[in-house]
Amino acid sequence: MLKREMNKKGQGLSITTIILIILGLVVLIFLILGFTRGFDFLFGKFDVAPGQDLEAVAQSCNIAAQGNLRIDFCTFKEVKFQGKNEFVNCFDSKLAGSITASHNINCNGLPDEKAFCAGKDASDLVNGKTCEEWIKKKTEDTNTQDQSAGKK
Repeated sequence: MLKREMNKKGQGLSITTIILIILGLVVLIFLILGFTRGFDFLFGKFDVAPGQDLEAVAQSCNIAAQGNLRIDFCTFKEVKFQGKNEFVNCFDSKLAGSITASHNINCNGLPDEKAFCAGKDASDLVNGKTCEEWIKKKTEDTNTQDQSAGKK
């Protein structure tokens, strides 16, 4: 009778070992999915690792202004603002109060709102306006400049 009790004690796996094996398998599956389909495939569904928000762009604009980094200052970045995707650069009115560094950065030669909208949908938001509005505004500005140049 004593012999049977001793044999039963050493036959099974402990609960700790079983839990560690299960956790190891979950981590392994997570890594396999992450490397094969991309980690955005996993995190995008839970909104755990969202894209840039407006605060991050404001901080990058401050750094660009301090370092006089023209391309970083003028380049459009996609952000999620009030539930909508929008493209902004450091000249966006929403960022004006957040940029504390003084700067005299000129974006001539880099794509402005109209040029950026060339490959976008008319309803895409760029610096708070739709691409359709930017294209219309730039066309009106060009026509006004042409008319005033003709009067001289």
